[in-house]
Amino acid sequence: MSEKRIGFLDTWRAAALLAMIVWHFLYDLAAAGFVPETLLQSPVMELARYAVAGSFIAISGVCARLSKRPLRRGFAVLAAALIVSAATYLFGAPVYWGILHLLGVCMLLYAAVRKRWERLPATAACGAALLVFVLTFALPVRVGVPFLFPLGLRTAAFASADYYPLLPWGALFFAAAAAAERLGDIPPERKYAPAPRALVWMSRRSLLIYLVHQPVLLALTALLLRAAQGA
Repeated sequence: MSEKRIGFLDTWRAAALLAMIVWHFLYDLAAAGFVPETLLQSPVMELARYAVAGSFIAISGVCARLSKRPLRRGFAVLAAALIVSAATYLFGAPVYWGILHLLGVCMLLYAAVRKRWERLPATAACGAALLVFVLTFALPVRVGVPFLFPLGLRTAAFASADYYPLLPWGALFFAAAAAAERLGDIPPERKYAPAPRALVWMSRRSLLIYLVHQPVLLALTALLLRAAQGA
């Protein structure tokens, strides 16, 4: 079974991608003074941010379970993450461990343990992973040892423009991978119902869109700022 054949996954991934683009555009507009920064700090917007990020992570977990080549996909995503780190470092807002770093490492970990993980009862494995996610979600962990930030253990001086550590977010990835077994319970006519062509196109190019959307949004924001200053 290939995730490319499952229409609702394409729809879900494209919807999350669109929501992410909107959120990032609002962030850029707020940085330029077009939108109040308090809007992005509101509980509703914080919840939206976590919902979008959680959707990407859960989709990746499901697709890792369905994919025959999670190892290759993991290396590709991790390579993209390193490009993001290098680019953001040059612009003074480094992403040391963002969502792409998380997803790439989770895919590699899943490829390493998938035989054992998939032998576990799906309900128990999903429940245990979700319990870890909940218990570690709001746990502020400060340590004096650097370079443990991928695990969620960070020094007081650590800062990353985008930060999704393995705890708690990796647990969500593995919970979704366990839950993917239940896709077999969905009737074929619903599971394989085709998604709209535009959403399929976006879904299958999600990594490329992720890499290029922010430079495009920043350029658009700069044009709006120049137009406003010239008015």
